[in-house]
Amino acid sequence: MTSSEWLALAAVALAAIAAVGAACAPRRAIGALVTGGAALSAVAAGALAVATVGRPGTTTESAWLVLDPAAGILVAVIGAVGLASVVVSPSYLSTVTGGLVRASRIPRLYYSLLFAFWAILAAVPVIGNLGGAWLLVEATTAASALLVGFSGTPRVLQ
Repeated sequence: MTSSEWLALAAVALAAIAAVGAACAPRRAIGALVTGGAALSAVAAGALAVATVGRPGTTTESAWLVLDPAAGILVAVIGAVGLASVVVSPSYLSTVTGGLVRASRIPRLYYSLLFAFWAILAAVPVIGNLGGAWLLVEATTAASALLVGFSGTPRVLQ
């Protein structure tokens, strides 16, 4: 595997690991875990962009991945937006008054869904299989629909 392939896998896997970690970690450790996971995944995504843009006109193809400069840039944008989302999430969560889950479980479920959405979305531009890409896009729809439920207003669910 090339370094670009490793970086693409790291950008996706680190977000997925953070999703599982947020679901399983003790409540007091969630903040540090999600901040660290977001930073690591965003750095891997940025490094992927640098690695792919540094080789214009070059496409790396393997059994499951296709990497070119456009994919690298898109994954980096997803990483930057994901990192920004995690940074502003504590202030957003402080405004959530009700919703589908108990208040004590909101951060755990919210961050798990946010990182799952991030990982799935980052996988879409690099997957080398059209059927897999279609399934991933559908999974982003499901994850984002669940994230919308955190607004706490009944109208959002209509």
